[in-house]
Amino acid sequence: MKPCSIATVLWLITLPCHAAITGVVVDDLSNLPVADARVRLQATTGAPFVTAADGQFNLDNIPAGPVVVTAVPSYDSSRAIN
Repeated sequence: MKPCSIATVLWLITLPCHAAITGVVVDDLSNLPVADARVRLQATTGAPFVTAADGQFNLDNIPAGPVVVTAVPSYDSSRAIN
């Protein structure tokens, strides 16, 4: 019997993994939503996302892995986001 050879081609495709983070910024004392708060991933330099009137935000294209989200109210312009 003649030996058989089977050729298998395996293609590995690595696709970038991105996620989205959605949430609401609320005041820790009143528990009311904070409009116009600046939200950003910690240790990034891009422009912050500004929350809507209901305090909601949506951060898109978040790289895979653990991240820290920081938020600062707009009325406290002296505080850095990161």
